Amino acid sequence: GGKTTLCRYIAREWAAGHKLFNGKFDLILLISLDTCTSAGYSDLQQVSLVDIVYREFVRPNEDLSALLTDKEDVRNWLAGTGGRILWLLDGVDTLE
Repeated sequence: GGKTTLCRYIAREWAAGHKLFNGKFDLILLISLDTCTSAGYSDLQQVSLVDIVYREFVRPNEDLSALLTDKEDVRNWLAGTGGRILWLLDGVDTLE
């Protein structure tokens, strides 16, 4: 217990502008795998993180979707962080 709460806390604190992990990350993304499996991703093994970021973060956000018009834009944007992304994958322990 508590893993989801910790993931949400980290994401919320970072979004509020608090420096976490000594500023080692330029971007923190919380991805709920439970939500992904119930949202139409039939086989998570066949889905890339770029697919999830595009569908779950970019498309619903008008500002981001104006800047990042397709998955290739998302891939380039993520690559531009130099790997300084903390991927919080919540629900890994519940996958079959």
